[in-house]
Order: sequence, then C-alpha cells, then structure tokens
Amino acid sequence: MDRVIKIGIIGCGVMGRVYLNAAKGESSIAITAVADRNEQVAKDTAAEFSVPASYTSSEALIEDPNVEAVIFAIPPAGFKTELALHAFAKGKHGLLEKPIAITLEEVEQLIKASEGLVAASCSSRLRFSDSAEAVRAVLEEGKLGTLRTISCRWILAAKPKPEKLPPPWRLNPALNGGGNLTNLGTYVLDYMFGVTGWKHSVQSVSGRVWGIPLMFNDHVVEGSVGETHSAAIITCQGADAPVVLIEQGEYTIGPEEAAWQISGDRGTLKFRVVPGANNEVLLYQYDKDEVKPVTVWSGAETFAELQRRLLLDFAGAVRDGRAPRTTLRQAYELQRTIDAVYRSSKSGDAISLL
Repeated sequence: MDRVIKIGIIGCGVMGRVYLNAAKGESSIAITAVADRNEQVAKDTAAEFSVPASYTSSEALIEDPNVEAVIFAIPPAGFKTELALHAFAKGKHGLLEKPIAITLEEVEQLIKASEGLVAASCSSRLRFSDSAEAVRAVLEEGKLGTLRTISCRWILAAKPKPEKLPPPWRLNPALNGGGNLTNLGTYVLDYMFGVTGWKHSVQSVSGRVWGIPLMFNDHVVEGSVGETHSAAIITCQGADAPVVLIEQGEYTIGPEEAAWQISGDRGTLKFRVVPGANNEVLLYQYDKDEVKPVTVWSGAETFAELQRRLLLDFAGAVRDGRAPRTTLRQAYELQRTIDAVYRSSKSGDAISLL
C-alpha cells in the first residue's frame, strides 16, 4: 500500500474547502490539520471534515509534526510568502494557490528556499483534464506540423449584482498581484506552456488591460482596482516558435466564451479551456481537397475531478520524490509573462523578456 501523505491546509475559505472535498475518500492522503485566523471557522471545518487538529496560527500548523506537506489556500498578500518560507525551512513540502506570490522577487526566494523539497503551483489545474491529454497527444504526434498560433478567448459575461460581493482580494493588486489576468490567465498560460512541453520561451509581450466598467462598480467591493479585461500578444523565441494570443475578461458586455485554438501548417485544434458537460477536441486537417474536422476526444469534465487529480499529483510527487505537474520555476515564468502584460499596458510598448 502507498505511504499516506499527511497534509495540512492553511485557509478554510472557499479554496480550502475545495481541497478538503478533493481529499475525501483518497486513501493515500490524510488531511491532518487545518488553520484559519477565525477560530470558530477552523474548529467547525475540522469537525465537518473529521480533521484531527485545527489552529488559528498558521505557524503552529507548520510546526505540527503530524504535517509533512502544506497547502497554502490563501491569497499571496503580505504573509503567504513568509509562511511558505517558514514551511520550507522546516522541511515541509508545499502546494501554493495561484498567484504564488505578489512579486517575482518573492518567487525567487521561494524557489531557493524549497530546494530539495516538492514545491508546486496549482496553476496546472486545467491540464489534469482528459481533453488536455488528448491535446497534448496530438501535438506530440506532430499532427499540426509547425505551430503558428495558440489563441485563447476566455470571456465571462456581466451578471446581475450578486447578493454577496466577491472577496476583497479578487480584483485588488495589493492583495493578489493583479486582477482577472492574475486569477484566470495563470491557468491559460500554464496550459499553453504545459501542453507544448514547456519548450517555448517568451521573447516579447505586448498587452493592454482595462478596469471594471463604471456601471458595475457596485458589483465589487471597494478597492477593486485590478483589471477585468486584458488582451496580449506573446511572441516566443525561435523562428518556428508560435505566437500566443490571449483575451481574458469578466464583467464584459457580450456573450460568454471559453475557446482555445492551436494552429499549425498541417492542421488546427479547437476545444474549450474549462470543464463542461459536453466538451470535445476537434482536429481540422486538409483531406480530399477540403478541410474536415475529426473529433479526437469528447466527454464530460468537472472542476471537482481536476481538483482531485491536482491533489493526487502533489501527494504523489511528495511520495515519489518527483517534480509536480507545475513547479515553482515554471510558475515563475508564468508570473514573469503576466507582469510583462501589465508593464506593456502601462508603458504602451512591447516588453522584451530576453
């Protein structure tokens, strides 16, 4: 039987509960402690999920000898990097929610401190789908030929004002490093780099970002100054390297869309980038004097299953001493690219990352 990995979770909010639900029924994982600044929330969460220990101090959870790996299910502002550095210093492995830190300098500190340990970013979530595996296989087999463009348009339409406003960190760069691009664009970039084998390095970035439309100011908490809409052209190094086109948006006035397309000189793939009940991956190729689509995969996908696989990958990496699906070094490249979009928008110029 596989060794059981003992995990503590810092943060009993929405994402903390997502991890707790993902761990249910997994014999190779034991959630041994939870921590939250709200004592009652910590105690209630521990009781609900049958977790042996609860803390109001994250440091106390890290010091718990019954915890060998820590999940940081909290925003990066202020204390997340400090806590992760503490955990790594104590020899604890770590899985960090995205974005993993506020600044690139903080990420560099985390990379250095976690040497010899498993340190993972959750931005790999979407790559645990069966459709992502189908996309990766098509690319690996070279069915698209030389890649030209990788494009994603992930748009969330504006909705009626919610009864409960989103959390303060949601669109606050001071708390979460940015807005929609930091929150969801991290997944998109991870997917792009990941399914192509992390072999493309970014050469330059040109982008623009826009804040929330004034008519929706009462849909968010005060201080929500992060962008809600962004567009970027990302050029990769090498004469045959693809160009990446990204548009991210929420609170937008228009139809929702979650479409991805990868085009090469021999074919094109089209698919969704988020779980759905009727997802499919279509391969377009030229056959008998016309372009024909072929379904290479179809089926239902859920966020819950992707989360379960993410957690199992992290625990497996700890158990086997291997790299997780997305390492902190890889997450650094994602954050560096996103930072370049913000810098380009502010300056109006393309940003070189060479």
